[in-house]
Parts: sequence; structure tokens; C-alpha cells
Amino acid sequence: MKKIILLFIVSIFSILSFTTVLDFVPEDSKATVYINNLSQTYDSLKTVPTIKSLLLDPFQGEILISNYVEMFLESIKVKPNEFFGQLKTNMALFVQKPNEEEDLYLFGAAFGPIDQPEKFSDAFKKIIEPLSNSGISFTTLNKEVDGEKYIVLVQDKSVYQSVNTESVTFKDIYENGIYFKIDSSEMENEGYAYVKDNVLIGKASGFVDEKAINENYIKQPQDYKFFGTIFAASGLVPKEISAINELINIIADSKLVERILESSEGFELNADLNIETQEQQNIKIKQDSYIKVNSSINLDSIIPIMEENNINYEKISDEKITFKIDVDAQNTEIESVNYNLWKEDERIYISEMDNNTLNEKIYNTSALSNNELFKDLTQRIGYGNLMVMFLDFSKFMDQFAGLQGEFGFLLNIEHLGKGRIDTDFILN
Repeated sequence: MKKIILLFIVSIFSILSFTTVLDFVPEDSKATVYINNLSQTYDSLKTVPTIKSLLLDPFQGEILISNYVEMFLESIKVKPNEFFGQLKTNMALFVQKPNEEEDLYLFGAAFGPIDQPEKFSDAFKKIIEPLSNSGISFTTLNKEVDGEKYIVLVQDKSVYQSVNTESVTFKDIYENGIYFKIDSSEMENEGYAYVKDNVLIGKASGFVDEKAINENYIKQPQDYKFFGTIFAASGLVPKEISAINELINIIADSKLVERILESSEGFELNADLNIETQEQQNIKIKQDSYIKVNSSINLDSIIPIMEENNINYEKISDEKITFKIDVDAQNTEIESVNYNLWKEDERIYISEMDNNTLNEKIYNTSALSNNELFKDLTQRIGYGNLMVMFLDFSKFMDQFAGLQGEFGFLLNIEHLGKGRIDTDFILN
């Protein structure tokens, strides 16, 4: 009898202890991000060399950002210390899509437990008030479970309350870390990222549409050249790339790339970027780069995209187009960038270089497998058979901060069959 009573008590306390902000995430969420121990997770991220150098010494990003945030909070009559003190808790961000037929997404967030929910709520209302000028507004919902207080921010209260909560869970929860889940028509994925031994490591698993996979596209590292800054190769081809538009725009126009990817079976990206700060804080950007896409698309079908976006182009032949992209960035010497777009067999290339110059560059460039940082990171997490993305920040750390060492990021996607994928990534 004593054992039964003891088990009952343990069960009750187990249920109570597992009440988290995830209990307030709607079950129809298309994406969920959960941060366990928000402030402690942030502190752990500052031990990762790349993040540490950006936030602390030598770039002092944390001081610059915190000073700006404190000035803003004080301007709206919010005490910074009280507000930041309330952030020593957990947070969940979520995205709802109430109508699958419309391209409408509603965002929300949950925080807790919160010691002073009223003060926290009032501060948040003042912080997000400027968003109302853009037609974005949030409603604050106060929740309480077993004496613990939580706050939920939603864009549409009726949509949020029309579905059940308390059903979003994660397989693995560590003491600190960031956890994410994607549940869309094209992808299901669940994963995490946390700091271990001063390195940010992450893993995810899920499913993708098997029709979007070309598992024979990826070659071995010794078969690729690495220009020096960015490399990516993928047999998993996204049809919608708005999330990485800024990265694509470094090398080519993202709308053109998206149009080409619509009928592609794989792509490859390679870039060597050199950024120099000159007088009057002007920035000079030099790059040797290309995007290569395996695609059956006809080049003539790309021309309407150029015309719709007022891109200055010239059709040289059925297999080659030149075009110019205006640069809107301030404090740069560059006003426009000239690109070449050509097709060889079933491969489309986009590059500032022409095909002869590009081929010469490739011939004189060392293999990806020879990069010491790449070798180190692949020893830790392996090499993907469906997608590989490698970023080497070492040169920038040396040029801008005088930091000697190896700083970079590696992401792999492994195809396990029948649409199942595993993703691993690492940042040192």
C-alpha cells in the first residue's frame, strides 16, 4: 500500500514538473522554436569561438546591441534591469497558418514561468507597439498553471483559441539549448542545437518529399574545389528559397535562382569573398563565385523574370545571357554587378566570370578535402550524401580582428531512404 501511495505522489509531482511554455503552443503550428533556459542558453553560446568574437572581444557586438536596447527601453519608460531579469525563463515561438489556401502566417510566443507577468506584459506591449504602424499587432494572454504564471502573445486570439494546446513535445530536452520543429506540406523536421565543449552542435531528423531528392548528385570532397569562403552542394532542391535570399543575393539574383531551381535536380555554390573597409567607412567587395544548377530549363523562359524585375540583360545566344544587378547597399563602392548566365549540356552557370575565366579559376583552386577546417569539422559530424554546406570565416576574423585560428560552420543532410533525412551541423 505504501508503494502505491509513493508511486501516486511521484506521478503527481512528475506531471506538475513538466508544465512548460510548450503547453501553450497550438497543435497546428507549422513551426515551433523552444529555448530552454533562455539566459543560460545565451551565456553558453558566448563560449563558442565564432559567436564569442562577435559578441565579446574584439567586435563587442553585445555591448553595442545592449546599449541600443537599453536606450530604447528607457525611451519607452521600461526599466532595462527589470525587463532583462524576467528573461531568465523559457521561451517558445510558433507559427500558425489558419488557411492552407492562403499564404498567411500568424506568429506567436510564450514565456514562462514569469515572476511579475503584469510588468513583463506591459513592457512587451510597449516594445511591440511600433509594429502596429505596419499593421502587425499582438494580444497578450495571461496563463497560470499550478501557481506558475505564463504569458502568451498571439496575433489572432480567435485563431489561437480555436485549436488545442499541450500537444507539442520534443524527443530530447537538455538543460540548455534551442529546439525546433517544422511541420509543413514539403517537410517534417525536428531537431536541437546546444553548446558542448565550446562548440555549437545540432541535429535534426524528419521527412521530405522523395520527389525533391536526387541522392546521386553529391560527389566526394576531393572531387570539389573550394574557392575559400562558401561552398554548398545539394541533391535536395528547395523550390522556395525566400529564407536564404540574402545569401543567394551575394552571388546572383535570388528570383532568377528560384526560377531555375523550379525544374532542377541539384545545385552547387562556390564563392571566395573579400571585404575591405576603406576611407569614409566605404566597403569594397571582391568575389570569385558561381552557382551551378542541373536543370533542363530553357534560357528563354528566364527572360520574363528579368523583364518583370527590370533587370538590364542582353541575350548573346541561345546558350548565353549577360545581365546587370543594381546594388542598393549603402557605403559601398559598387553600384552594379555584371553577371554571365550560360548553359552547358544540362548545367546552368551564373557567375561574374565568363566560362573560360571560371574554368581557369577552378583548375587552379585546391580541393575542398584539403581545407584543414573542413577536415576537422567532417571528422566530428561526417559528410552528407544529400546536401553539404561549408562556411569558412577564418579569413574575415584575421582581416577584421587579427584573430588567428579556424572559424567555420558545416551542415550535412543524410538521406536514409523513403524520404527520411538526418541533418547535422556544427559551429566552432
